[in-house]
Order: sequence, then structure tokens, then C-alpha cells
Amino acid sequence: MSFASHFLREPLLEFTNGQKMEHPQDGLYLYGPVKGAGTPRAIHVGVIGTCEGIALASGWLSSLQGALQVQRPEQLHTSPFPGFQAAFGIRLEPTPLVVIELPRNEIVAALGKTNRYEAVRATVKMFETAILDHLRTDERRPDVWLVVVPEIVFRYGRPTVSGPKEAVRSKLMSERTAARILRDGALFPDMTAEAETYLFARNFHHQLKAQLLHKEVVLQVIRETTLDPTLELDRFGNPTRSLQERARIAWNFSTTIYFKGARVQPWQLADVRPRVCYVGLVFKRDMSPAATGEACCAAQMFLNSGNGVVFRGALGPWYSEERKEFHLRADAAANLVEGVLKAYEKDHGQPPA
Repeated sequence: MSFASHFLREPLLEFTNGQKMEHPQDGLYLYGPVKGAGTPRAIHVGVIGTCEGIALASGWLSSLQGALQVQRPEQLHTSPFPGFQAAFGIRLEPTPLVVIELPRNEIVAALGKTNRYEAVRATVKMFETAILDHLRTDERRPDVWLVVVPEIVFRYGRPTVSGPKEAVRSKLMSERTAARILRDGALFPDMTAEAETYLFARNFHHQLKAQLLHKEVVLQVIRETTLDPTLELDRFGNPTRSLQERARIAWNFSTTIYFKGARVQPWQLADVRPRVCYVGLVFKRDMSPAATGEACCAAQMFLNSGNGVVFRGALGPWYSEERKEFHLRADAAANLVEGVLKAYEKDHGQPPA
């Protein structure tokens, strides 16, 4: 058996003044980001977490003001981090604009329930409520909220893991009872509210973002051990987590903060033809029992401006167990493309070329 191989060249990225490079770090280091309209002079960060997490975040923001050298220069695609302002041309304020402290023991108690829906929902509500209370009582508005979570949130705030061994037995109604109440209704509003706990994602990261999305709260979740790997050590005294170089973490973190905080793209794909609309599709299977065999399709529009729009397509039986492939039916594909074309024409006043 023989295999044919095809080499695809790395696409060029465009930075300020039309300069082009293959790698984002090289382009930002040498030229700086694409200049977008309305780019602010500074990014202000709010921090929410435990006392220890807030201290780690404050130290991390301070360290990003200066250069971070590469410890292992033989690794590919790892450049020294020159400092946030040197790389992006705007300031990242080192002092958080807002600080909200949450007790670590309350986070641990919230996660320590046998029912994972209840545990994750209770933990999310702590962060969610604290941020919403701030928005109601304080006029200060961070550009980005840095949500610093203890390792226990990462460990038990995901749908694929069970709770801690010492978990407290939950008094939440069963999932079967909740399904019946949500379908048929209940005599008391409290029972409906309790049943609705099962409607939330068992993922701390996803649920928190979903709950605050309508408030236009921009979040970046980061683990305490990312900021300080020595917080958790193995029996030999080494960090239990294997992390990237500090310089690479600084690049990734800062690029995300710039994109989310400044609301502009740091680079864009070079040499994309004007008025050509590229559309990429992604499928995700719905693994819930009620949606057996169904999948959701989404599309993203890519343009030469670098801007794009995401479209959610229809939920349906797009996955074939026989072929192990996803395919839309013709009518669903037509509806999706029609939506893309309408969005393009609305933004540009004419259809794509």
C-alpha cells in the first residue's frame, strides 16, 4: 500500500502596515497588530477569585509589563515575550480595575456535592452573582474579567468527572423527576426552579460564560496553577502539571486579552481576495439521551477584512454511523448558505463577488 502526501504551505498572516509573516509571535514582535478602528489606549482588567488567586493574577499582570525570556530556545515557535505594550502597542494596566474575593472554603463546599449538576451550578452562581452584584452597584467596567479558579474547580467542574470522594450527599430531585416536571409542569414554582438545574451545562467554564453573555461580560478563565505551577507538587517535589514556557503562556494569554479587551484582531489572514466570502462548517454531536443521532452544524464566514460572523445551523440527523461522516441535507445546506449571503449583503450593501 502506498500513500500520497501533499504539502500545504503555511498561510501568511497580515500585521500592521500590510506586513506579512507566517507566525503570529514573529509578526507581533517585529511589526505589531493590525490597526483597527477604535483601538483603545489601555485595557483594564477585573479579577475575581480566591485571595490567593487574586494575588497570583496581580503578580502575573505586573510580569507582563516587561520582557520574558525563552528558557528552551530549541523549541519551535517560542519567541521571547517583549512585554504587552511592546507587542500590542497599547497598555495592559498592571493594577486590576476591580477585585472580587470569594472564600475558597465556599467554593470547595459548592463543588463537594454528589449531584454534579447541582455542584457545578452552585459554583457558577458564586462567580455569576458576585459579578452581577458589582454591575448593579458599581460603575467601573473592566474590559475583561479574569476569572482565577482553584484547581478543584478545574478538576470537578467538568462533565466527564465525578465528585470528590468526601462529597456531601445531594438533596436535589432526581433527573427523572426533573424531566417529568419540565415536561408536565409542577404545582409549585420552587419545584420548577429546582428541576431547571438539570438544564445547565455540567461545565463550569461553559456555564459561566453562557450565564453572563447577555450582560456583555467578557471573561477569561485561568487556573491558579497556570499562574504558579508549584501550587501542586508530586511526591518528588515537581509540579504535577506540565506547562508551556512562561514566555509562550504570556504570548497566548496576552493575545487573548488583547482580542477580548481591545475588541480588535491582532492579525488577519493575508492575501484573501476582496468580496470573496469563505465559509467553514463545524459539526458537534448532541450526546444527550433525548437527541440520539442528532448533531448541530455551525458555519463561520471569513472575509478579507479579517472579520467574520458565526451562524448556527439546524439541529438534525447529520451524522452517519455507517460512513462516520457529517453531511447536511440539501434543504438545510441551502438555508444555511442563504443566511450567510443575507448577512454579507447586510454588512456590505452588495452580495459577494
